[in-house]
Amino acid sequence: MIEWNLIFACFAISSLSTYLFWCWFRVWYLRQRLFMIRDELWDTMRAEGLLDDPEHREFREAINALIRVASSLNLVSSLYLLLSKEKDLKAMGHSSENKAILNARRDVFLLCAKYLLLESIPGLLITFGLILFGIWQLAFEKIQNTLETLFDSAKFRNLQEAGFQ
Repeated sequence: MIEWNLIFACFAISSLSTYLFWCWFRVWYLRQRLFMIRDELWDTMRAEGLLDDPEHREFREAINALIRVASSLNLVSSLYLLLSKEKDLKAMGHSSENKAILNARRDVFLLCAKYLLLESIPGLLITFGLILFGIWQLAFEKIQNTLETLFDSAKFRNLQEAGFQ
């Protein structure tokens, strides 16, 4: 009986330490992918001579804020930000004429939706439930639209300015 308890305790400790490392690693990896998207857009805009474009500056500020608060990005905090009653939340979509900015925005929202739904235990449980009910595609698109709304608002930037990490 003692051997089984020891085996179970070792398994529990190793599982917990692996999960804690995964939580740290997935935030680091999200930030790195966001840096890559931001830097690729910067290279494109530099090649086109549009570094001073207001849309590029606005996108760059928003993605920098998202990188800064990435460690706090989860399903609960995203829902809280969406439901909080602030005037800076815009429900309208973002229209850009620059294809590079549109592609970078699409990549950011897809990346964050995957981060929230496929790289955490609560997200995987919700994803599994959505697949069972056959509404995975609809819910995934809705989450991307929600992230776009949060991204267009000043909420991530407000969190960054407040020192929220």
